[in-house]
Amino acid sequence: QASRLTIILNGNPQASFLQTRQILTVPQCQNLVEVLNKIAPSRIFDFKVDISRKELIDIIGRDAVARCERVYPGKYNRVRLRRCSAHGKHINFHTDHANKTMQIALNEDYVGGKLVYVTSKGFHITKRKSGTATIHSNDIVHGVSTLWSGVRYGLFFLELPISNAMSTDFPSRKLMQK
Repeated sequence: QASRLTIILNGNPQASFLQTRQILTVPQCQNLVEVLNKIAPSRIFDFKVDISRKELIDIIGRDAVARCERVYPGKYNRVRLRRCSAHGKHINFHTDHANKTMQIALNEDYVGGKLVYVTSKGFHITKRKSGTATIHSNDIVHGVSTLWSGVRYGLFFLELPISNAMSTDFPSRKLMQK
């Protein structure tokens, strides 16, 4: 059934994902969570904001950003923060528009919201600790299970197709207003 799902969604049944060890410390993750809580409107249950590399350095430090960049395979052209509190909602299985995605979990204190990958070997539910990352390309089918409670926070490094790319040094209007 997993292989059939990947074919229906134009994924590659042989695609794989990588799960890393801890890249960011818990205090660095907490700094990003605090920024998201400060700028995310409470009425938006799935808030996303793109930030510049410089803004990320200001929040977690140059060494932490360099660690993320060493882990990311290749070049990224977008950095995104995400805060999701959409209880009772899930993300359907899909493939990404971004060529490559590295998502760093910023917290663990939520119920549900599990990242699920689909390969020829079946369904893989990742166990994600704060500061660890998953990395995948746009040919792997994945989704997120229903978020039952809590808030799920993430930091994304993305390689978007050139037509959608933005300089990683372009500052976010949201963060400039703090």
